[in-house]
Amino acid sequence: MDLGMPKMLATDVLHELHEMAPRLPVIAMTGYVDPAVHAEVVAAGVRRIVPKPFEMNVLLTTLREVL
Repeated sequence: MDLGMPKMLATDVLHELHEMAPRLPVIAMTGYVDPAVHAEVVAAGVRRIVPKPFEMNVLLTTLREVL
């Protein structure tokens, strides 16, 4: 998921996702994340944050590690 969404906070999306599927592994991507937001989304269940822009091999490696 992208941490920068126009109509819903990332933490709200994470809570909704984990209500539907508690063990769902979540990887986030963002161009910038405030350290406080970083801690908040990790506490809410994000397993990894991939900084944008990223190379495809970075995304694939992250997917393999998380899944």
